[in-house]
Amino acid sequence: FFWLFAEAAFIFTILSLWLVIGFNKQWFVTCASVVSGTVIALLIGLIAMNVTNGKGVHYEALDYATQSPKQLFLAATVIGLLGTVMDAATDIVSTLFEMKRTDEKISERQLFKSGMAVGRSIMGPLINVLLMIFFAETFTMAILYFKTGNSIAYTFEWTMALGIVQTLVSGIGVTLVIPCASFLSAKVLGGAQDVND
Repeated sequence: FFWLFAEAAFIFTILSLWLVIGFNKQWFVTCASVVSGTVIALLIGLIAMNVTNGKGVHYEALDYATQSPKQLFLAATVIGLLGTVMDAATDIVSTLFEMKRTDEKISERQLFKSGMAVGRSIMGPLINVLLMIFFAETFTMAILYFKTGNSIAYTFEWTMALGIVQTLVSGIGVTLVIPCASFLSAKVLGGAQDVND
């Protein structure tokens, strides 16, 4: 069911962007940035987990996971990753398209540099929000583990390891989508006469 969740998440992402942005160049660039950033980040995460053989990652620690906990974990990772990457890509692409509307003479290089600057300014807060959400979700369970006499290492391994992996994969996605969205926007807008096509 991982592929079912992944395909559904991508379809809903594309449809939601279409409903919000409309079918135009901005939608195309945003979708291309989101898909490329998500796929590359997920591949990096999967490669890292395969190289380490998933050491320290207990998929069975997922809430309500009775069957195929690894697939359920990966599906949840894709959904979280898509949301984070879509947030960053939308901010960058919409900013660059607005810059082009304001100044039609702006160059590809200036657009790319502006996109990277926007990305750097939102990357930190986005990753911080991910960490705070993750800590808020696991805090009560970690306290329960401590209260029952478990060590810090054991508590971390069984309550926080999965969330940290998801946060790292999402952080990689945000980092990757910044140059991707900046580059695609700059290329599409470089010679564009009308950004609303």
